Amino acid sequence: MLDQKYIEYLVHRILSGKTIFTYNNIVYELYKPTLELRLQSDLIYQETYTSNLYDNFWLLEDIPNLAIEIGLLDIGYKKNVDRIEKNLENNKLDLFQQYFDLEKRKKNKSKIEQTKKQLNKLYQDLHYLDYLSLEHYCEKIKNEFLITHSLYYAHNTTLVFNYKNIEYNFFNSIMSEISNNIIPIETYKEIARNEYWRNLWANNKFNILKDPVNQWSDEQKTIFNISAMYDRIYEHPEAPVEAIISDDDALDGWMIHQKRENLKQKQEKGVNTMLSDKVRNSSEIFLMAPNKEQADTIKEFNTDQSLKKMQQKVEFVKSHQGPVKESQLPDVRQEIREKLKGQ
Repeated sequence: MLDQKYIEYLVHRILSGKTIFTYNNIVYELYKPTLELRLQSDLIYQETYTSNLYDNFWLLEDIPNLAIEIGLLDIGYKKNVDRIEKNLENNKLDLFQQYFDLEKRKKNKSKIEQTKKQLNKLYQDLHYLDYLSLEHYCEKIKNEFLITHSLYYAHNTTLVFNYKNIEYNFFNSIMSEISNNIIPIETYKEIARNEYWRNLWANNKFNILKDPVNQWSDEQKTIFNISAMYDRIYEHPEAPVEAIISDDDALDGWMIHQKRENLKQKQEKGVNTMLSDKVRNSSEIFLMAPNKEQADTIKEFNTDQSLKKMQQKVEFVKSHQGPVKESQLPDVRQEIREKLKGQ
């Protein structure tokens, strides 16, 4: 948890639109770039891209293939990413649903941390060679332009760098210091939940910044977007308790739960439009799926008990040679026995 005074400092920094930092006992001020500067930097990016397109650069879309060729990535990395991302979602969902069981909360937290490490390692490998790409080079040139035209000595109107003649050792050291001052997303969330910011936001959210939206800094856009997200959460008819809202992973789990429930309701509504009243009230309904994706969606409508029953049927049929009558299936035979008992 961040110190309150530090949070207040970050709020003032974000609202001011500039970052003040010290390097080698000299104070610098980094101002948000003007719209005109951003436009020029975009043009520089496009010009750099066009003029270097046929030079000795990789395109960003080809970098994963290069990583596979040199053994940095497995050929099935996409499936691994999808699998681990899905695991992380499920871990967060479990954390939300079991949050008030302290023992389970501890176990789920541990699972989440382990899964995050796996995912981060995969992302690092995936993007390790990005620096070889043309897009990375263009972004570097663009950022050089923005920084050299936005960084000043404190209390001075003098720019630190000359864009036409950059001393790169010094420039890279300054860039490293600027990177160290970037606000992590978790910190933005803590700021957005903090009473100091919430009071400013609640009382004057539409007038906190006098500049139009297209002139906001990246920090200002981020804190506003996250604050708006929390507004939607607090106003939700099934809003979670404060303990879950204050826990980023548990809150992610709540949002995953809401997303899946909404999707399930939409899917059920779509299926119901396909069924007559007579079919809808049947004990079992069979739907044909044209592909695996739709088959997986249909499976989601089954309860755990139904899925278990389905698996038992598949295993029973596989264990018998030749055709199997419906009356031979274990669940059907059980239903017949129960009906006979009731007579």
